[in-house]
Amino acid sequence: MVINKKQILVSVFLFFFLLTGLNAAKDNKNIPKNISKNIKRSSVDLKKLSVDEIQTIRSVDVLSEGATSTPAQSEANIVQVPQDAAKTNPSMFVSKKHLEKIKQKKLKKEQVSKKPKKPKNPKYKENEVIVLIKKDKENEALNHIKKDKNLKILKKFKLKTKISEKVFLHIKAKNLSTEQLLKKLKDTYYIESVSPNYIYHLNALPNDVGTQYQWGFNNTGQGFPPYHWLKGTADADIDASEAWDIRTDSTSVVAAVIDTGVDYTNEDLTGNMWTNPDEIPNNGVDDDSNGFIDDYYGANTASDKNGQAEGDPMDVQGHGTHVAGTVGAVGDNSKGVSGVNWEVKVMALNAYKPGEGFYSDDLLEAIQYILDKKANGINVVVVNASYGGGGGSQGDTMANAIQSLGDSGIIFAAAAGNDGSDNDATPHYPSSYDEENIISIANTDYNDDYASSSNYGVTSVDLSAPGSYILSTKWSGSDMVPHEVDEQWYQSQEGGWSHGGTNDNWELIIKDMVYFEGNNECWSDSSGNYSPNTNAYLDSPVFDLSNPVGNDLYLFFYITGRIIDTDDYLGIEYWNSSTNSWDPQITITGDYSSGISYVKQSIDSKYHTSDFRVRFRMVSDGNNQNDGYYIDDVSVGSGTYRVISGTSMATPHVTGAVALLAAEFTNENVTVRKDRILASADPLSTTGKTVTDARLNLFNALQNPALVSITPQYGMTSGNSFTLDGHSFGDVTGKVEFVDGDGNTVEAATTAWANEQITATIPNGYPGKHIRVSRSSDSKSQFIDGSRWSQETDIPLNIDSAAAVAYNGKIYLFGGQTDFVESAAVHIYDTSTHTWSTGTDIPTPRTYASIVLIGDNVYLIGGYAQTTGDIESIVEVYNIGTDTWSTIANLPQALAFTSAAVLNGNIYVSGGTLDGRSAEDALYEYNFSNEGWTAKTPMNYRKSGHGMLAYDGKLYVFGGSDWETGVGADFVDSQKMEIYDPSSNSWSLGVSMPRGVVQFGYAIGVENSQTVFKLAGGTQSWWGNAEQTVMTYNTSTNQWYHTNEGLDELLNTKLGTSLVNVSGDGFYSLGGFDTQASSSKAEMEKLGD
Repeated sequence: MVINKKQILVSVFLFFFLLTGLNAAKDNKNIPKNISKNIKRSSVDLKKLSVDEIQTIRSVDVLSEGATSTPAQSEANIVQVPQDAAKTNPSMFVSKKHLEKIKQKKLKKEQVSKKPKKPKNPKYKENEVIVLIKKDKENEALNHIKKDKNLKILKKFKLKTKISEKVFLHIKAKNLSTEQLLKKLKDTYYIESVSPNYIYHLNALPNDVGTQYQWGFNNTGQGFPPYHWLKGTADADIDASEAWDIRTDSTSVVAAVIDTGVDYTNEDLTGNMWTNPDEIPNNGVDDDSNGFIDDYYGANTASDKNGQAEGDPMDVQGHGTHVAGTVGAVGDNSKGVSGVNWEVKVMALNAYKPGEGFYSDDLLEAIQYILDKKANGINVVVVNASYGGGGGSQGDTMANAIQSLGDSGIIFAAAAGNDGSDNDATPHYPSSYDEENIISIANTDYNDDYASSSNYGVTSVDLSAPGSYILSTKWSGSDMVPHEVDEQWYQSQEGGWSHGGTNDNWELIIKDMVYFEGNNECWSDSSGNYSPNTNAYLDSPVFDLSNPVGNDLYLFFYITGRIIDTDDYLGIEYWNSSTNSWDPQITITGDYSSGISYVKQSIDSKYHTSDFRVRFRMVSDGNNQNDGYYIDDVSVGSGTYRVISGTSMATPHVTGAVALLAAEFTNENVTVRKDRILASADPLSTTGKTVTDARLNLFNALQNPALVSITPQYGMTSGNSFTLDGHSFGDVTGKVEFVDGDGNTVEAATTAWANEQITATIPNGYPGKHIRVSRSSDSKSQFIDGSRWSQETDIPLNIDSAAAVAYNGKIYLFGGQTDFVESAAVHIYDTSTHTWSTGTDIPTPRTYASIVLIGDNVYLIGGYAQTTGDIESIVEVYNIGTDTWSTIANLPQALAFTSAAVLNGNIYVSGGTLDGRSAEDALYEYNFSNEGWTAKTPMNYRKSGHGMLAYDGKLYVFGGSDWETGVGADFVDSQKMEIYDPSSNSWSLGVSMPRGVVQFGYAIGVENSQTVFKLAGGTQSWWGNAEQTVMTYNTSTNQWYHTNEGLDELLNTKLGTSLVNVSGDGFYSLGGFDTQASSSKAEMEKLGD
């Protein structure tokens, strides 16, 4: 919000909205006009005295909750998420039409449980786009685009990190709309991603109300003048005062603020501003040759329209200065406020075009500036992004730029937005990007309640921080109104006032002019017209200005009414304690009855005493008496601080916390630093709003134990030792805990404990995968996830739904499909050398086939050819020794999604589908003595995409789908395990599975000297999202085991994975895919013995 001598924003009905719990306008456009100063001099010598400012306040339309007067803020998730295939394509196979969609558009998996909607009404620069060039295609891209006479490259951005180098182009078209330009470029072979040049907006909610306390740092339950009845909840804060006992100095790190710029001349910021060591200020030269002249405090990437030199990041609106003050206003300097960091370096980036917003190209240039400085030794650890609401989609150009920050060890703290909406359903970018280095922040108030305007999201917003009525530094380019400044003192007129003098008619009356107090009483010189020959005074109570929050103090009050006689006036006087007299300051006369006005008058330092008072003196002669003036809401404040609300104000609390933690724990990476913040946050009573349902707690983050690494983190085997490295474990032995997704905890036995390293033993059984150190019930580290699985050498191609067997220490992988095109390939993995080779191709390429191994012969049974749509009945035999193929008798009918096993030397095949729309209950036996197939007693339940294993003379069938409705799996039946006894040709029910799954990998093996069935991956809806689920059936205990988010979960989500057991080595999971709309995977992982 910009306030100058021609503009001020005040909501007449703010008090009403506060009482009803509503959050008023986000960025009102109704700006009041100045009124001319009309000062009448009294008989006292006032030649050098003048009123600083009187402004009339027009009544404005108050926005209801959820309304907005800012430019449309959202949009656009341009990637269309396909509907659930079970609904659009009632088949177990994928239609050719949908295959074509998948080929054209590879969709990144959405991390939320429900399909996100597009943001509303995207705003972007017409005829412009931002493109990300594919790796090693920069020259080709530049040549092609330059040859196109309709396209012009406005700017090239190169984001370099130690991990990658990404090249972005800002392109403008002469005769194409943005939509046409997107369509033209999106499938170009040299372009990775293309997005509109989106416009983002500030995420502040200016509320013209003052406060003298930084309650977000230390909430004692204090009131908030002028809302004296609004008492905060004690300790609803980030515990900054406690944290400062541990650390206040963060001079070794830099916090970058991408915003409207920063007023680096502010008395409480100038000492903490980052300065460019390679730039000489104000010499008009680009000393460091980076394209910015005099970029001493940072850079201005939006300078082409705001008239500033590119290197000057001076604030152009005020928002960025307020944000910067919360991050790092100088502390312990006897001035004003303090930041989260008393000493830190704030890098200023002005990417804001006044009256327009933040364009993607300006933001990319700011990120490029930060990365360049990082690469040149400037220790930038965090970026504050208190803006948003523009368009976007997961994996787009801006997401890639933010990822580059993460690759360089920089956290991106992003405001969640002020629409009061669910970001899971309607994304708010950039905070809704799922890059690992983003922390998305909501706004909670002084009672630890979510602000009604704050966005939320149980999967997309990480935590909250104080964001309502936040006092911080003010831009010198703006003017103040009462209660938008830090108030030393406030009087609503109800107590401690005295009056007297000649014809004294001063009294409290009722008048509808109140703005900031819970009544409509104000002082007036009389109940009607003032009296002739008046010289009456109204004196305020004594209040203390001996320790002001700022050097410059001002008197503020509201006024309405009129005095039009040329010899009548209202005088303002200050008490001078050194002379024991009243000193005249100004006189006011004129007609202000058409609205409410405010007066702002400076208070010289000689009046900064412990017994300061103000006097209003009404003086009239004997002619022409009028209504006089009405005075309300008298306050004193400084010119360097202001109060604003919004997620913009919550975000710098987290940014400041990141900086302080980075200074304290220098070796932590982005993931650990982020986890430390999330794990240490204070739980809130309101749940279901954010990932953590908690509010930032800086003290906990500093003093709680912190994990840096676990060795080994993968391939963790029960009974083996592992080491935890970190900080603040303490000298007294605590606990090492394995926690699952349901909150169940298993304690590991510790063998050594020191402040920075612990040695412990991996628990037996199936504990959770989330590992933490606990010193006490209220002092726990963040989690680091471990796993019993380890990543192995990738398969040479992306593959899913293949068939696999293990033989003599090697794994043989047959067929399957790559992005729904069947494969004829045979891949062979040597577990001793960790290398891949190939065998002779399958004569009949297919996927969804079942497989068994007898001796050195592999039998590949049935399956499906996606390109022809044929379901197969063929049984082909691969001889491992000769690398040749032959056949045996076909299945009695063509089947896919069957399961096969060997029992008593014969092959058994169960279930599957004939047509892709219904499951079968058949069981067939192939007897080698008569070389033919025989139908056996059918299963009790139809099964497709299920598992079958042979053990102890019987067949065990589990999981799968009946597909009776054509819509999805019946997972009640899916959970049931059936057991076939060939001696009686009959079925019985076994122990039910913990949950139903379909299209999973399965194998039999030995674990802890006991025979087990292992199930890995799959989904709970035929074409639903893949899972990391692992379930184990112990044949000795006749019991299934499944731990939600357990240590034995797969490292990656996998649907259609193949699982084999290599004797003496362990289980291997090969390939798979995430959803019907995703690509196949080449990943292979191992669960060791």
